[in-house]
Amino acid sequence: MSESPRITAIRKQDKLNRLVTEKFRVANGKVEKYKASIPAYDIEAAIIAEERQRIANAKPGDYLEGHGIFLCVWEPKDRDGNSLSQKFNVFAAPEDLQEHGERSLHGYDITVRILAKTKNFYGFDGAAYENDIEIYAALRDGSYKGEWIIPPRELLTGTAADGSPGIRESVITHMDNLYSSQQKGSFKDTFTERGARYCSSTEHRTRSGIWTIWFSNAYEAPMGKNEATYCCRPVRLEPV
Repeated sequence: MSESPRITAIRKQDKLNRLVTEKFRVANGKVEKYKASIPAYDIEAAIIAEERQRIANAKPGDYLEGHGIFLCVWEPKDRDGNSLSQKFNVFAAPEDLQEHGERSLHGYDITVRILAKTKNFYGFDGAAYENDIEIYAALRDGSYKGEWIIPPRELLTGTAADGSPGIRESVITHMDNLYSSQQKGSFKDTFTERGARYCSSTEHRTRSGIWTIWFSNAYEAPMGKNEATYCCRPVRLEPV
């Protein structure tokens, strides 16, 4: 992971602090040399604090090496609207999910399998969650470890799981989402051609399908999991 200039400066200062310096003192009426070192501070704590500050200052679209493209701070609620009482920094991959070096474009079930087999994609593996219900469960029990996931509807479009379909007619519950941020910072021009559908991991409550969005016209609709082919922009979560 590359370092910010401030972290590099902290490391340099730590090296200076650890240098053994030559000093003089009077002992038994004589001037003599002795070796003394400057006490070192906790460099790891300083670096962690600096990294936390770097993330806290990030705006949607800022690329942070070792994390991804910053999207938002998210306090998830499950499908029943219950808060998980957790807060996460959300980072998106710099590009859509890849398969054999090319953009993955498949039905939902195959997309899930491809992501589950993905290794070291911008430094992190993919996770094998079938839907957002499994994601919420993993967040609750602590089994989620920062892997790439298919974004729940709220992170893809800003819309709560029970919102109605339509051209941005649904109630937006989260303003910073992939759709609204698609032309910000490092997100700009990284999404696919016009007309492509992007999938969320949120299943429709009464239909056998998942919520999707056309980035070309902002139209959200539940689609059969394997009714069409979908692009996927993975995201990952880090506790705040």
